[in-house]
Amino acid sequence: YINEYSQKEIADFLGIPTTTVDRRLRASRKRLKERMTTMVQDVISEKRPSKDAKFVKEVMKVAAPKKEEHEIKICELIETEKLPASNHWRAGRLTHSHFDWNTSRIALVDNKIAKAFGVYDITMRIGTARVRVAGENLEYTAAGYLDEESWHDLAEKVGKAAVNAMRDQGYDLAISFGGEHYWSRQGFVFAWRELEWYVDAKELPPESPDFEYHEFEPVHRDDLGKLYNHENETLTGTAVRPTYLRNKHPNHFQGWYWTDSQGNPIGYISGMGGPSCTMDVEFQKDLDKGILTERIRQVMFERYEELDPRAFCEIVKGGHRWIIVNVDWRGLRKYSVVKDSDKLNVYWGERSRFWVDESAGNPEQILRVLGMLTRQAGCDEVTFDRLHYKSALGRRLRQIFSCRIDVRNRSYMVRIINLHSLFEKLAPELSRRLHTSHLADWSGNLLIFNGEEEVMLAIHRSDVRVVPAGRSDHAIRGGMEIVQLVVGTETPDEVVAMNDMQLNGDAEHLIRVLFPAQYPQMENQGL
Repeated sequence: YINEYSQKEIADFLGIPTTTVDRRLRASRKRLKERMTTMVQDVISEKRPSKDAKFVKEVMKVAAPKKEEHEIKICELIETEKLPASNHWRAGRLTHSHFDWNTSRIALVDNKIAKAFGVYDITMRIGTARVRVAGENLEYTAAGYLDEESWHDLAEKVGKAAVNAMRDQGYDLAISFGGEHYWSRQGFVFAWRELEWYVDAKELPPESPDFEYHEFEPVHRDDLGKLYNHENETLTGTAVRPTYLRNKHPNHFQGWYWTDSQGNPIGYISGMGGPSCTMDVEFQKDLDKGILTERIRQVMFERYEELDPRAFCEIVKGGHRWIIVNVDWRGLRKYSVVKDSDKLNVYWGERSRFWVDESAGNPEQILRVLGMLTRQAGCDEVTFDRLHYKSALGRRLRQIFSCRIDVRNRSYMVRIINLHSLFEKLAPELSRRLHTSHLADWSGNLLIFNGEEEVMLAIHRSDVRVVPAGRSDHAIRGGMEIVQLVVGTETPDEVVAMNDMQLNGDAEHLIRVLFPAQYPQMENQGL
């Protein structure tokens, strides 16, 4: 036909009626038209301007997201891209939280979100002081828009816009968790590492609680928040409640609380005991072969996290117990799978653990309740996630023989947003520290410079005030690492030595009183 043979010649050659040739040609022309249209659409899509990095940089709009317009779109982006705990964002981490829509930033291309940079409005403790912190726990670039070089340019552009907004919105500090390489490029410095505590369940009190406790859904409650705030009122790094208005991990934990004789809560625990999820017993066939099928990966993703392609299965006892090992930039994480009659129980870690996400109250009462709960769940040990080292419970746990503390490989990173407002809020706490020290009668001016801003502290016999900066014989000069002194990352002498800070005059003596080591730690529900 293309070579201009007539329909009759084609019919004679094929030995079919002319009407059949005509029908087949009409159908073929229709199919060809459809295919050509699809091909053109594919080419246009592949060559669309938003695929060109130069075009993207020029037309990209960076702005504050609007809750009514962008909340669902951000959730859909995270769910589509299968980020860890992506099913938690709608129900807890974004929708019911102190997410700051005025300070957060998104990058839009073709009216679609190419990058999201989320900020949470947090009040954080530094001793008795309260500072306003912009917490970052959402930083993501959608796939398909940029090459690697342009990705870094975009990250810098959006990150800078967000930091500028933080200053405009009145924040003192910014804090992030994980992703150290990314945040260091945004001017953040190391603050502290997350701690995980472990205690053998057999060392918990064997006596049952001599008080009644009740179950509750671990969402924010004003009465429990008040209890938590009172117990942590001087622990540096902890967040003032509320932060997440429901829970960072909705439907993931259980809660137990107990009251005094008037019915007022005096203690509580939030966590999970026993298996965190179950698998169909049919998965045993694949696990016995050491195979992680797509169905197994889906179960793990829905409950825990997405398994890396390098994840593998260790067969501990065929037909009974296996260990799933996930590996990525955070290191190794293990999940124990144990057969229980008609199902497979999945535990977080190699041993069956009771995971304590949060607690408050008398340590002895907490341990009695945990003893009861771990016996009921058949757990081998208890894990306390990001428990503060200086907390009352932490001091009690350190007396238990089996207690060990793991310093995890994920860090909290901090940067100063407004040095002047930060020290305005710190002044009463610094006065308190001086008043109880051997330098209580010291008077003079102390200049602090972090490479971008400077602040002058006028000190008169333990009274600390912020005054306009000027010349002083006593000074602390360094980079953004000055914030490590503020939060008490290490002893002040160690912070100065690590960062090659310059001290003048009496600053060498003052830093030991003004900025002692604080062992900072922020709880899981803080950020």
